[in-house]
Amino acid sequence: MRQMIPELSSNNEFNLPSLSTFVGFIPKVPNIGVYAFAFSLAEELIMQLNEEQDKIINESFWLEWQNTKRQGLDKVLRFIDNNDWAEKNGFEYIYLSQDILQLFFKGKFKTFESLRNTSLENEDEKKCVVISHR
Repeated sequence: MRQMIPELSSNNEFNLPSLSTFVGFIPKVPNIGVYAFAFSLAEELIMQLNEEQDKIINESFWLEWQNTKRQGLDKVLRFIDNNDWAEKNGFEYIYLSQDILQLFFKGKFKTFESLRNTSLENEDEKKCVVISHR
């Protein structure tokens, strides 16, 4: 039931009622509270297992990212381009000229978007790559 209330739900949004909530509202069924409790317990266990599985998958991809960085720039860029996990976790890269890279190191850009826009406007040869992860 708490997942239906945005302030109490795990994602701060209104969610459709769970199976245990529906079972709890079925009228005139003997021992319905026991069934609702059993469904509720099963749902909680499944949610915990899903969270644990997501954590393991995330750690696995992070380890793959760490290993990919040791294999060279081409593999890093392919990892970012061809991996949904990298996109979901905010990995981006941009090619820069040497002059823009020097401005970047001096702190002239406040956001990655302003860096990207300046790089796109600049027509100098872009030999450098900056990779960001949010």
